[in-house]
Amino acid sequence: MQNITRRAALACAFVVFFTAVGCENPGGGGAGKRGADRGTFAAGKAVPKDATMVKQSTHGPLIHRAQRPESVWVQDATTGKVIYSGPVRADSNVVVDPNAGAVAVNDIQVRYAGRLDPSHTYRLYFKER
Repeated sequence: MQNITRRAALACAFVVFFTAVGCENPGGGGAGKRGADRGTFAAGKAVPKDATMVKQSTHGPLIHRAQRPESVWVQDATTGKVIYSGPVRADSNVVVDPNAGAVAVNDIQVRYAGRLDPSHTYRLYFKER
């Protein structure tokens, strides 16, 4: 009986541990409010006028490493639509690879609006938070 109790306690400890680890947000802003700082994929958003364009590319990936906490926007310059926006931490890598059809923050693919067309031009903007 004592062996079963010990196993049940150990199983509960594992569940609690893996649940806490699974809730970490490795690519986002980490503000602590559920969903408040997650990247969005709403295509209707516009790039703020005070955001700075850091990269532009056609037929190749865009790669940006944030120097400090900031918000990023990925724009399909061919259509003028924002396909991804969201916060990133300092030293985060943002990669837009139209050939692979992927937008990633710290090697974790994020959701974005639409699909990436390798023949389009993409721009990456940032604004310090």
